[in-house]
Amino acid sequence: MRPAGNPTDLSNNSLVTTCAPSVVTVDAPDTPTPTPWNHLMILTISLACLIALIFGASGVLNALALPKARELAAETGFSVAAYRRIGVLQLAGVAGVALGLALPPLGGLAGAGLLLLLAGAVVVHLRNGDPVAKLAPAIVCAVLVASYLAALFA
Repeated sequence: MRPAGNPTDLSNNSLVTTCAPSVVTVDAPDTPTPTPWNHLMILTISLACLIALIFGASGVLNALALPKARELAAETGFSVAAYRRIGVLQLAGVAGVALGLALPPLGGLAGAGLLLLLAGAVVVHLRNGDPVAKLAPAIVCAVLVASYLAALFA
């Protein structure tokens, strides 16, 4: 026969005691807290992707001399061959910006090259007396590339 205090013995109407399971706390593995460097890297990658999208599309359009590129070349007074060269330079800039995430000096050179192309675009638009609506994309892209360079070397 089991002792009266045993929780499994219910035959004698005695007080049954139970043991509550003990609570065990397990600390979550240390998760890295975001640092300013992490945020800056996310910004740099985001800007590089945006630059690649914009200049990649424009570079392909120009390098392949698609009908819209031919029309733009005629509007600005450039030959189709010159527009193709601009497209190739844009695509080279895209490759440099993408590789610049791993090799920052290359990204810096590519960004500087894109800024020079954009400065040329602004000069052409101003010389042609184009309205602000045609000038704005070049300025916005220049700000985008300058932001990428600032984030890359911060």
